[in-house]
Amino acid sequence: CGTAVRDGAAPGSTPPAIKEDRPLPSLGALIEFFRDPAKQVLRSELGLRLAALEDDRLDEDEPLAPGADHPEGFARDLFFAALEAGTEAVPEAAREALQLGGLLPPGALGERRFAIEWNQASFLLGALRASEPAPEGPLSPPQPLALRVPLSGGRVLEGRLLLRHEASGRPWLIEVHGRERKSLGFRALLPLAVAGAALRLAGHPPPGLALLGKDGVHEAGAVLASLPPDPARDAAFLEALIGFREGVLRGERRYAPDTSWTAAWIGDHGPEGVAEAWTGRTDRRGERDRSPGYAALWGRAWRFVPGDGEAERFAADARHLQALWQALTGQEGLSPRPSKGRRKGDAA
Repeated sequence: CGTAVRDGAAPGSTPPAIKEDRPLPSLGALIEFFRDPAKQVLRSELGLRLAALEDDRLDEDEPLAPGADHPEGFARDLFFAALEAGTEAVPEAAREALQLGGLLPPGALGERRFAIEWNQASFLLGALRASEPAPEGPLSPPQPLALRVPLSGGRVLEGRLLLRHEASGRPWLIEVHGRERKSLGFRALLPLAVAGAALRLAGHPPPGLALLGKDGVHEAGAVLASLPPDPARDAAFLEALIGFREGVLRGERRYAPDTSWTAAWIGDHGPEGVAEAWTGRTDRRGERDRSPGYAALWGRAWRFVPGDGEAERFAADARHLQALWQALTGQEGLSPRPSKGRRKGDAA
């Protein structure tokens, strides 16, 4: 697939019970791997379910997808309801349905809660409507589209995507995350890039792509949506990511979305900052503990001992992912970069 890996894996670094003779992953598995490798591999590939921990993931780690079952996330449902209605404002009529569904407590507490969520949904809707490109008219509810994506050597990447459609038929893939844009990183950018490349390679109309954080529209959606069809470029990108995933599963590469995103800017953060992104510190959870159980098991061999080179291994692989992004988009690096402290401004 053209993706180089190191000659040797670090001792004990292979994720649990990964077989060498793996078939080509599905499109969905590839997307979910770059969003949450620990959960995708341990639960979906190996059948390991840590049932007691399934509901402990922090809401900020989850894409704000329509219909997602998060008691504190119904702003996303209001946002998508407005898109489906094609309205310029978020409908307030949803309040009663939310109360009947148990998502809103009765009385003044429920009113305050609805106002907060309604304001957030209204902000996101306004940001998307003001962006370029923006959806025109009402969008359909999400509909599954089966894809067969041709790769080199006669291989085919199969899977499906959930897409919304304008009345004209143009497909849209819109993701809204509960983090600020500067914190989205690989877990949001790479899945969207994979979806766009797969749609183009499968011969579908150029999709509209939008990525939003809780503070506005991320520039990556417009960048990816503007890419012209280029089968060789798109196939090389997907094959390189498939190869990268294989390298991670063999223990020859390192990938944990948040830690890798910090490692991409190791010059700003230093090895200590990369280690803290994984292990956390007294005032902030690390990635290891945001996805309790799965992530800790996934990275059980990562020690981040000073001088052992673990942070540098993460940084080298993060730079490789950045290079793949640049080859796909023609843009150097990924933006906006994470900040060490107070944010001075995000790219719109």
